[in-house]
Amino acid sequence: TLVDGVTGLAFAPGDAVGLADAIERLARDRAGAARMGEAAREMAERTFDVHRNAGELLAVYRRVCASAP
Repeated sequence: TLVDGVTGLAFAPGDAVGLADAIERLARDRAGAARMGEAAREMAERTFDVHRNAGELLAVYRRVCASAP
């Protein structure tokens, strides 16, 4: 759900310096931050359709149940 540098900025859990660097980068590059925000919104709209995701999950359950002894 996150593409580093495209839909957001990634850093290791607990990495306070990485978090500070990401915040500073976004503060200095407002246009880049806006592009990442737009890319994240587009990804969410394309990827997170509740009906499609529910259907895919149901298909997984059906496959698992069909293969159960």
